[in-house]
Amino acid sequence: MVSNLRRILTYKGLRPTDEELERLARETYRNFSKYLVDFFKLRRMSREAVEKIIEVENAHYYEQAFSLGRGAIALSAHLCSWENALLEASSRGYSVNLVFFPMKSQRTAELFRRRREERGVKGIPLGSAAVAVLGAFRRKEWVGLAGDIDFSPHDDLVDFFGAPARMPIGPAKLCVMRKIPILPGFVVRKPDDTFVLRLHPPIIPDESTTVEEVRARTIAIIERAIMDNPTHWFVFIDFWDREESRKLAVEGF
Repeated sequence: MVSNLRRILTYKGLRPTDEELERLARETYRNFSKYLVDFFKLRRMSREAVEKIIEVENAHYYEQAFSLGRGAIALSAHLCSWENALLEASSRGYSVNLVFFPMKSQRTAELFRRRREERGVKGIPLGSAAVAVLGAFRRKEWVGLAGDIDFSPHDDLVDFFGAPARMPIGPAKLCVMRKIPILPGFVVRKPDDTFVLRLHPPIIPDESTTVEEVRARTIAIIERAIMDNPTHWFVFIDFWDREESRKLAVEGF
């Protein structure tokens, strides 16, 4: 984690000391603990209750993302309380799915599955997700995807914070090949422990849109979100170490 923080801050033009990096690493663990509390505390809620704890910036982007009538990709990253974005969408009456990497522990996986369902979110395990994802789009539903960690075994490297990194290409391919809009959004914690969901303009593909264009745009958006909130990015391996990244893809959490 310290190596990730160093790269992000250096990319921003800062020169953090070892002591500063250790302090920021401890802050990241504290923030992750808060995320876990949020995940297990917040369940399905009324629209009015959600509005009290999650402010939405640019809510009109919801309608834009669904303008094609094909469902939409809710793209985020392992940043802050990212699953609260799906809770917010569910409270608006949208049907919501989340593609996730199965955990090693069956008991833990079952616990997370139940909590997601209590939030109105249907889980789709990675590895056998294709049919379920396409079915969700046919039903004009949301499919939540993380755009930062690549759980495939492939080394499809892109520039991220100034260095090659393994990042997923799936969201961009779905967008272009299936003409599914992408709505990027990130839930950020406020000082009073409520949240703001920052929605970005949806990426709506046309016949000239390429996978490379969409991927470059989503990576830039994720990069900026992490840069603005480095101690809320919950990736606890050296993200730019290909062997560690590939091991995570094989072994999971």
